[in-house]
Amino acid sequence: MLVERVRALPRLLRDGASRLDTAVPAFAAAARRIVLTGVGSSAAHARFLAHLLTERYALDATALPLSAFLTPRATASEEILIVFSQGLSPNARIALADRARGHRSSS
Repeated sequence: MLVERVRALPRLLRDGASRLDTAVPAFAAAARRIVLTGVGSSAAHARFLAHLLTERYALDATALPLSAFLTPRATASEEILIVFSQGLSPNARIALADRARGHRSSS
């Protein structure tokens, strides 16, 4: 089963990149900046997507630690917030609280 999954990786990566090429322009036009966050392994996913959006699509994307959302940020209303979470963890709710303060959020 592992060999089969490894062989499928190139196709899965191409398919994922193709979907990303379609989705990114639609949400990128909606904000000046994209902010991503997560805790633990979810933080690694947030950093990877921020890097990909910056390098591949030349977007202003950054990954912030969850602690950055403990106080209101002045630019929140101009950003798209993407929160990575295993389920909807209590920690993710810290970043999602920014939604009530003007973020357009996606989880």
